[in-house]
Amino acid sequence: MDKNTHLKWQEWFGIVHSEIEDLLYNHYLHNELQNIINRNSDIANTQSNMWRYFFITHVTYVAMGIRRQIKDNNDSVSLIRLLREMSENIQFLNNFEHLKSGDLLGKDEIRNDMNEVFGVSKKIETLADRIIAHRDRRSTAQNDLPNRSDLNNSVDKLKDLLSKYHPILTNAFLPNPMPIDQDDPFVIFDKPWRRTINLNE
Repeated sequence: MDKNTHLKWQEWFGIVHSEIEDLLYNHYLHNELQNIINRNSDIANTQSNMWRYFFITHVTYVAMGIRRQIKDNNDSVSLIRLLREMSENIQFLNNFEHLKSGDLLGKDEIRNDMNEVFGVSKKIETLADRIIAHRDRRSTAQNDLPNRSDLNNSVDKLKDLLSKYHPILTNAFLPNPMPIDQDDPFVIFDKPWRRTINLNE
């Protein structure tokens, strides 16, 4: 192992960081939009196929984003592959100059982090692999598919690991992995979206 390995890990982490950051932000937007809808009974009680579109689009995006981070293929750049390589080269990792004695990691600790991600994401991976990415011939029981809590828990676990490994790989503290809006992203909902069309004009 050499400096090039450290640079490769930093490059991979930069990619992973950007992807998880996007996932966190878009999941936040979805949840906040859902709160806006729930607080407005006129909207929440309106029957529309837009709800199905709204739900399917978000679940598909989140499931595939999580799937991307837990795949460990030779051609993958993912959080899990990065953690696996780090766990297999723990002595090299702990020789990073910026790490102090209290920051040193053990192989088992990294593996436990990996197992926790797999644990909270198992049902999401099933959904992504067997239904979204392609239609699997194997039957999938409803209990094997994720609910809203499963999605939230998996996204939260990715957020936690992003915060944990950011200073280890970059020598920089990450106060909050969630991007902060300078402007209100929901201001568009303060205006009516659909205008009445006068057919006589």
